[in-house]
Amino acid sequence: MSWQIKTKDGNIYGPVDSEILSKWIREKRILDDDFAWIADRNEWVIIKSLPELKFLFKSGAAEAGKQKTAEAKIPTPKELADFLNDDKKTLTDQVIADAWRAMLAKGIWSIVGAVLLWIILIICAGISLMPVFMVFKVIPQLSPISFIIRLAVNFVWYLFVAAFNLGWAAYFLKIARRETVNVGSTFEGFKGQYIWRAFGAYLLMALLTALATIVSFGIWGVYLTLAYVFSYFFIFDENKGPWEAMKSSFDIKGYKFRIIAIHIVCMLLGILFLGIGLFVTMPLAYIATASLYYRIRTGRVSEKHLKTRSAEYLMVLIVFVVIISVIILAFAITLKEKFPLLFEHIKPMLENLPKPQIPMR
Repeated sequence: MSWQIKTKDGNIYGPVDSEILSKWIREKRILDDDFAWIADRNEWVIIKSLPELKFLFKSGAAEAGKQKTAEAKIPTPKELADFLNDDKKTLTDQVIADAWRAMLAKGIWSIVGAVLLWIILIICAGISLMPVFMVFKVIPQLSPISFIIRLAVNFVWYLFVAAFNLGWAAYFLKIARRETVNVGSTFEGFKGQYIWRAFGAYLLMALLTALATIVSFGIWGVYLTLAYVFSYFFIFDENKGPWEAMKSSFDIKGYKFRIIAIHIVCMLLGILFLGIGLFVTMPLAYIATASLYYRIRTGRVSEKHLKTRSAEYLMVLIVFVVIISVIILAFAITLKEKFPLLFEHIKPMLENLPKPQIPMR
């Protein structure tokens, strides 16, 4: 197999075979954060996201310092499948299993601790803004000063949320790929090369989903939310800009149902453990989503995984019906409070409806 490599400074090398590429890796001329050309996708992909090249780096590290070098062994599909434990029936099961194994390897309580730490940071960030909101009671809301303060506060808050989202995408993706990770990894989004891209993606996604929600009464808003779910992964993993990352995420077709199923399964598992389990299953859901992205980008979705069980459809349908029922109920309560006279006219009509007759034997 031949490879074409692009380094971070923009230089392109190749095509070369695996033996020469392995030699370059041992000589550290090629690094794992450089890019490889994938003809099937017609795009440059970061090397560390490709298992076959990742094995080359591992092989190169093991051979470093030796005078004689052997050709790096490219694993067969079966060896890859055995290594990746592709033992589940559906893709939903498999990525959740991937995430659970990754959590066990990293340490469940360290992940839960990182999540709790960030919850505390968010609460502290909200508390730190309280003096600003107290100022609004003194300054008239329509004054220029109030407008500038509100604009500045919103800017800082949205920048924080965008960096927070990207940081967690980086953290969960590293866990899914079994890379070295710590609490500091959650601050990746605050680095200079990421924060503004994350901020741009956050604003674009918020604007487009809001417009889609208004136009379609929520339907297209939900669709775009699912379509853009991998955007932060593309920004971190492949160094893409906001619009390019969103487009790459949108172009991944056929997995939106899986994303819903993953989060529903993890949510139900957390509820089964009296709600306390959500501290474990919610990170599990996000790591499973990262694992799904990783599998898609590395071509590790087999035909057997594309099958869907009727139980998955049933779970999603039940949750969907419950959500719609809650929305209708909330809408009805709001109408009753805002327009009580309307219900006074409807009530007699409901009472006069014909009642079903039960035949007597």
